[in-house]
Amino acid sequence: MDDLFLNEAKRKVAKDRTVSLGGVIYEVDAALVGALVTLRYDPSKPKRAVQVWAKGEKIQDARVVDVHANCFVKREQPEGLRLADLAEEED
Repeated sequence: MDDLFLNEAKRKVAKDRTVSLGGVIYEVDAALVGALVTLRYDPSKPKRAVQVWAKGEKIQDARVVDVHANCFVKREQPEGLRLADLAEEED
């Protein structure tokens, strides 16, 4: 019954698999990177649980991000030119 009265906010999941809500950064599943998700939450409860919904289904509860641990997560390198490639072409 409580879920009927939750607020909703739409967010796009960043490349580091985070979303921001009310100045707090939350971590979500890596499979959602780049996806538009709906965050459902109760604004009256501090340290509230935030539900992550995509395509009409609840995916998970988001976790407040551990900023220190998140900076060590390996991510794919973006495609594009590298400085080393440019130096080789000039030679």
